[in-house]
Amino acid sequence: MNKINFAIIGGGWRTEFYIRIAKQLPQLFTISSIYIRNEQKAKAFQEKWDVPVTSSIDELVADQQLQFIVMCISKTNAASELLKLAQLNIPILAETPPAVTIEEIKSLYQHRNKLKHIAIAEQYIEQPLHASRLKLIQSGLIGEVNHAQVSVAHGYHGLNLIRAWLGIADEACTIIGTKTSDPVVEGPTRHTLPSEHNIVYPQQELAILQFANGKSALFDFGREQYFSPIRTPRVLIRGTMGEIVSERVNWSAAPALYSSSELVHKVSGLRGELRTLSLEGIQFQGDWLYKNPFFPAALSEEEIAMAQTLLNMNKFVTQGEHFYTLENALIDTYLSLKLEQAFELKQAVVANFHEEIKDC
Repeated sequence: MNKINFAIIGGGWRTEFYIRIAKQLPQLFTISSIYIRNEQKAKAFQEKWDVPVTSSIDELVADQQLQFIVMCISKTNAASELLKLAQLNIPILAETPPAVTIEEIKSLYQHRNKLKHIAIAEQYIEQPLHASRLKLIQSGLIGEVNHAQVSVAHGYHGLNLIRAWLGIADEACTIIGTKTSDPVVEGPTRHTLPSEHNIVYPQQELAILQFANGKSALFDFGREQYFSPIRTPRVLIRGTMGEIVSERVNWSAAPALYSSSELVHKVSGLRGELRTLSLEGIQFQGDWLYKNPFFPAALSEEEIAMAQTLLNMNKFVTQGEHFYTLENALIDTYLSLKLEQAFELKQAVVANFHEEIKDC
């Protein structure tokens, strides 16, 4: 496969992930340039990361080998910038979310025909463990999935996992939600480790979603879970013939025959092995549910997922193969806004993408 040449707009924390991925996988990815509007910030960024940086959009898009642009900017500017960048007629992979208000969702949906060359970088379902759960569901082992409890990620990310595992498109749903605030020892942040025990009171979001097709979900998340080792993610996916409980699978293969087995991470470089520390894949009963296409690169599961979105975007650009469309992202963003509405109103909220967005 030819190297994938992409540019980036934005110089924030998320951009740094793409730089690390490209540096770990130079045989696959090349960053042609990074656009940062502020010249002083652009210069500092270039010195820190040793990557080409420009303060000119014209320079950014001048590379004849450029395949697509990754947009990593503030979510508050995402919708307006997408509409502007659409005029360049260059494929865009936009970081989530593409909008932050119902009005912006409506605007992007109404302009969707002008935005057909835009895809959204929803990475969570591409994380190895989440992708393995989806593959197991698709195998039919646990039967038809009708309920999921997801405590993995905030807002649109968590809702995308719910929709993927339940097989939900844009069905209407009723949301009942509340927020709690429970004390916990402060955990690490993006850049620092705690130097002492401080008790903090982070918000925990809890919501029940009842879909029109009878399926249901429990959304449960607090932001301490992103970094704190004592606030771990949790998943329960229930089907007619079994369930997935985090990394354990329980199922019935025949009447009165019940089995249980684990999803197993296979990692090289552990216990004295001299290979690079890298995720090889995830197995279930000795078979590969997931094989890491970037092995043996030293990437986190988040970075593996983001690298996969770059491969997906390359297929979209070269073969027209969709993976996570703008409309899909608008559905997740819409549901996340209705989720926030349920928290604020403290009463049941009806989310109906067809009525409120498609048919308006």
